[in-house]
Amino acid sequence: MQSRVILRGVPDGYSSYCFHWLHVVRGFGLKGYNVNTLPIPFEGQGKQLPAWAAETIVHKLQPEPWEMVIHCPSFGPAEKRNIVYNTMWESTRLPRQSVLNLNNCTAVVVPSDWQLQTFSAQGVDTEMFKVPMGIDSDLFHYKPKVKKDYFLFGTAGRTLGGGCRKNIPEVVGAFQAAFQGVDDVRLEVKCYPEDPDIDTDDDRITLIRDFWGREQLADWYESLDGFVSASRGEGWGLMQHEAMATGRPVISVNFGGITEFFDDQVGFPVDFRMAKADGHYEGGGLWAEPDFDSLVGQLQVVYDGGTTVDEKAIRAATRGAQFSWERSNTDLENALTLIGLI
Repeated sequence: MQSRVILRGVPDGYSSYCFHWLHVVRGFGLKGYNVNTLPIPFEGQGKQLPAWAAETIVHKLQPEPWEMVIHCPSFGPAEKRNIVYNTMWESTRLPRQSVLNLNNCTAVVVPSDWQLQTFSAQGVDTEMFKVPMGIDSDLFHYKPKVKKDYFLFGTAGRTLGGGCRKNIPEVVGAFQAAFQGVDDVRLEVKCYPEDPDIDTDDDRITLIRDFWGREQLADWYESLDGFVSASRGEGWGLMQHEAMATGRPVISVNFGGITEFFDDQVGFPVDFRMAKADGHYEGGGLWAEPDFDSLVGQLQVVYDGGTTVDEKAIRAATRGAQFSWERSNTDLENALTLIGLI
């Protein structure tokens, strides 16, 4: 048995793959493994990493015969060695090079049944393991709503690059259509500092560009009365998951990796049709195009409240808590043991 685990990850301090890497570093460290990380280059200015994560970074190939890559499937290590690829995708078609990258690996780890099916259909023949992602349950857990004299929706996501997938303008448009002339409702849009303005002069809508740590994000979920997403596809749906675990009603398209934990028993699914992926994802097959009227209707249902909304929120918190990073890392350790690497 090997006590060392070699990772490749993107240590930028803010991307979803960085958060995934951080939780694997921490989780395997707590399990007693000696973890080292080969950094994958990234564009732009990164954020400061926790000291315990930064200390794992090395800058030369390690002697171990295998490593685990935590990245979107576009990255192909140049070295010939055993690779476990821990990844995900958001539409129905993987880029051709990504399929080749995954088929050059020893094993592939994905977070949902949806990805197992999609990757297989695209010709990924490498042995695959499902390891659902998780949340930090110390931060993201049920919290009573904060009393205030207005109803606060939140939505979040990038608008640059691949931000077309998050579909923030659709949420803004649906919010305005749902609440014409209604003064006691607000929408906060959490994005990144470099994201452009939203095209609206509605003073009920606030754009938050600040870079937040996980503690601040947890406080934000607590301040909300409901979370809404019009995303056209999710590899996992971490923000929907975190909002659910906090006990907030979640409105979302039920397509992609989010189907692993989200349905009409714990949330408010938006109707959708399958459409060609475009923008940053052009050529990526199909993704979910949300039905505008359905999105408007679910916003109004959650705003109106009642027993059904409250009961779903409680069930959402219970289900969300079942998917923790502790459980995820145990599942990942079991998969690596089955492969014979640890």
